[in-house]
Amino acid sequence: MSWRKNFLKSLEGEGGFVEDGQQWPFRRVLESAQEFAESLGTRGVDAGDTVGVRLESPIANVIALVGNYLRGCVHVPINTRYTQREVDHIVEEAELKCIVGDEFTLFSDSPASPYRGDDEDIAIILFTSGTTGRPKAVELSYRAVLSNIDALTKLWRWTPADTLVLSLPLFHVHGLGIGVHGTILRGCWAQLRGAFEAEDVVSAFEGENGRAGSIFMGVPTMYSRLITHLESKPEACKALSRGRLFTSGSAPLSTSDFDAFRRLTGHTILERYGMSETMLTLSNLYEDRRRGMVGQPVGDTEIRVVDELGQDISDGIGELWVRGSSLMSGYRGRPEETKASFENGWFKTGDMVEILDGFVSIVGRRSTDIIKSGGFKIGAREIEEVIREHEWIADVAVFGASDTDLGERVVAALVLSGEHGHLESEVLKSGLDTWCREHLTGYKIPRDLLVVDALPRNPMGKVQKPRLKEIYESTRT
Repeated sequence: MSWRKNFLKSLEGEGGFVEDGQQWPFRRVLESAQEFAESLGTRGVDAGDTVGVRLESPIANVIALVGNYLRGCVHVPINTRYTQREVDHIVEEAELKCIVGDEFTLFSDSPASPYRGDDEDIAIILFTSGTTGRPKAVELSYRAVLSNIDALTKLWRWTPADTLVLSLPLFHVHGLGIGVHGTILRGCWAQLRGAFEAEDVVSAFEGENGRAGSIFMGVPTMYSRLITHLESKPEACKALSRGRLFTSGSAPLSTSDFDAFRRLTGHTILERYGMSETMLTLSNLYEDRRRGMVGQPVGDTEIRVVDELGQDISDGIGELWVRGSSLMSGYRGRPEETKASFENGWFKTGDMVEILDGFVSIVGRRSTDIIKSGGFKIGAREIEEVIREHEWIADVAVFGASDTDLGERVVAALVLSGEHGHLESEVLKSGLDTWCREHLTGYKIPRDLLVVDALPRNPMGKVQKPRLKEIYESTRT
């Protein structure tokens, strides 16, 4: 049986979703999805057409996904917060046939994707995070999506007895990929919580409609806010301690938050790594969750860590290259960029990692997190970890800025903690300089500081360092 048919067959079994106290068993989801698919047909939307989905309700997004799969249409999730300019970009890049939202919008001149009725057909188009440029449309086949999520959820030991607390958006590989597809493949239940609130997550683990949460997947920002909530309300720790599995991804989790969550709940967060182009590439093992690591390859994924000449590194820092069935089919309408992103079948992620004894940790994006200063290559994350431990600092992002002497200078963008928000610049500079010199080699110490009210982030919590660099450069002119 094909991956797509097996996925749809799973909806005839047990399991389901809960939204706003209302239960949606799989069979009810399937019935609603069949109506969705039929409505597409009556509006001239056929197999291979790309369908943009811009719906607020999480369960409506689930129904639309299944309906698109039934119809053979390509599912294109759209963030409901996007401006019209951002939506227009998606319409153009994904060559949308229609948008299903508050209103139905049909685009008559959009070409369909090739449709053969097999697992190599395009199932989903996701968009890159746009940290280094305008988001690109990533085409993912049924085989890529479903084989990868099947392997990952088996690695994490999901069972029909589990209830996932899903507070992630459903327009990204994290929430849509693992959350929705994983729930259906494993025959479990998911509480669709909508926008994340720490107190709401705690209440989900205390039980709702007889279904207390057992699994939570979050991004580092969510864990930071959960920790703040737990420290202010220690009684909430007991509810989360009853859970079975907590995972983190989409951005590196700070070691301080990793330790704090374990201290408060008794749970060791399982970190993993993935991206739109590769799905879920790396994960710590269920029984071996290493602090600061994102683990080993998932399923049939193969990895290489290479130097600037493309030579393999067995231990040390290099760029991560990936090969396997979970890779994208390509960037839609961008054959040259697709070709340039591969080297002899290996996808070049652009992420710098460190590999040690077969386990991988993330150093950062080659383009934004590796700073070349005075002949040294400096990883931003190491500096961020040190600065984040200072009592004056609520949040930090480190980046490189142009320097006529060094090539790039190290700059730290800082969000100051409430009681230290009005420190004089010289006091701040002197205090952090002293702190950094106690923990870092001299060439890694930031030469400039940029104080901001908040770090600019994309919808998945990744810091937009190009935007910070723009802000910093504007202060120098």
